[in-house]
Amino acid sequence: PDVGWGGRFGDARQYSTAGWLAALGPLLSPHYQVLMSLGHATGWVEIEGQRTAFVDAPFYAEKNWGRGFPRKWWWLQCNAFDAVEPASQLTLTATGARRSLLAGGALEREEDVGLVGIHLDGEFWPFPEVEWTVAPWGAWRVTASYADRGTSCTIEAETDDEGCAVRVPSKSGMVDGARETYRGTLRVTMFDNGREVVSATTRHACLETGGEFDAEWAA
Repeated sequence: PDVGWGGRFGDARQYSTAGWLAALGPLLSPHYQVLMSLGHATGWVEIEGQRTAFVDAPFYAEKNWGRGFPRKWWWLQCNAFDAVEPASQLTLTATGARRSLLAGGALEREEDVGLVGIHLDGEFWPFPEVEWTVAPWGAWRVTASYADRGTSCTIEAETDDEGCAVRVPSKSGMVDGARETYRGTLRVTMFDNGREVVSATTRHACLETGGEFDAEWAA
């Protein structure tokens, strides 16, 4: 493990991805925590008898739990960029969802929420103010900011890959309710008080949409 959610392990405080309100039991559902923004893994994967080995491959881990799952969502993640100037290490996680409040109760309602978190050479750059336009598949455009700090970022992602089905929770059990690719093209630009801090691209981004996602979603 190298970078968690808040900075490098051992050097920086780690934070709750969804904020302190995530501790309020069934109020917010599902709960969401990025466990490792960047690590390095060695091992192998075997699919239908074909084994693929890897050494020090970039690694990411997160967890969802709770009483419900979003009606629909999108998700972007990458920690393997082609080139990062002037930094040497960059990780990105971005997501938006229509989630439930007071899931399963008589007062249950929904809200659209999003977050972007970037680690640049181990330093944490959170962006709590997020807007997006996302297609059911193939195109993601996200802008995010932290007005009190004067920081902002723009993310554009796309793919012509058909993707693969992902099994996700539903009220009727686990279903093929999302689509995901590991061959996404992604560009991210980040600014600190008007100064460009980083501009980077990759063809190795993980891109996902899921749930009741049958039209372009702008929020």
